[in-house]
Amino acid sequence: MHALRRHLATCTESIIVRGPAGVAAQGSAMLDRLSDVGTLFDSLDQHLVTVALEGPERFVIDTTLAMAHAMALKDQLYEWLIDVQRAQLSPAETQVANQMLTDLDTAVSAVQREARRHV
Repeated sequence: MHALRRHLATCTESIIVRGPAGVAAQGSAMLDRLSDVGTLFDSLDQHLVTVALEGPERFVIDTTLAMAHAMALKDQLYEWLIDVQRAQLSPAETQVANQMLTDLDTAVSAVQREARRHV
């Protein structure tokens, strides 16, 4: 989950902070990173079944929420990647991106806190 968050944060930063220049500079590295995101999602999706079966309930809720935030950001990244190749993202889109990252950070932190309680 932490690695997934890191990949998503790096992609988001390249798109919203650096704009078209950042996307152009990253080039295929950006696509590779997004491919890694897909691989991590597949792996985490399999682990989520175990989490759901073994619990505890709070951990299941936190993990599911974190995955939902990550999935929403991943889907949004693909849209922004297309948009930013034409022009800079609007301030509203930048604000949305920052909020999505904040929500994802909060969700991943909740998963980590709950996991530590049961280790």
